[in-house]
Parts: sequence; structure tokens; C-alpha cells
Amino acid sequence: VAALLPYAQDAGLQKDLKSLAEELRYSDPVSHEALAQMENYLINQIAYLGACLREGRSQEATPLCNDIRNALKERNAKCKILK
Repeated sequence: VAALLPYAQDAGLQKDLKSLAEELRYSDPVSHEALAQMENYLINQIAYLGACLREGRSQEATPLCNDIRNALKERNAKCKILK
């Protein structure tokens, strides 16, 4: 996500990307097979976010950042339960 910063022209979007990158960096590194579907969803959403930014579709990026952030919080909460 941090590598996508140069593609974000809007300062607000850059702030969202930096925040999301930090949340990903400090997310729980432990995985569980029960989280596989959620983790695949996160991977796909981040890939879509990258495609949107590289193609100049930044208006789609802010809602995607929020969606990814919410999914990451849910994943981390479930990860704590599964430990």
C-alpha cells in the first residue's frame, strides 16, 4: 500500500493510504485457515486499490481504503479469537 502513495494526487487520499499502510504493517501476523477467505478478500481489494490508483481512478480509492480498513479490523478481531 505504501508503494501506491506516488499515484495518489490528493493529500487526503495520501493520508488515507499512509494510515492504511501503518494498519497493515502492525496487523496481527498470525493467520488461521478460518481466515483464508477474509485474507483473500483483503488481497483482492488491495490489488483493486492499486489498479484504481495506477489508472487514475482516485475517486474510487477513498471508499476502498475505508473498506479495506474495516475488513482488516474484522480480520484482526477474528484472529484474536482464534488464537
